[in-house]
Amino acid sequence: MESIESKYSIFDVYMKARFYDKLILFMNNHPDIDQVELNGLIFKRDGNKIKVEEE
Repeated sequence: MESIESKYSIFDVYMKARFYDKLILFMNNHPDIDQVELNGLIFKRDGNKIKVEEE
């Protein structure tokens, strides 16, 4: 089995995923927030959905 090298640890990836998940939940609970720009990503509301785009 090959080893994949990464500049991120599994803990860093897990924490980022948890943070983005919490951000999406926050946006779902606050319909007055239409867009959030963070770390080169744009979280946009599209009706009842939230889409994530790169800057």
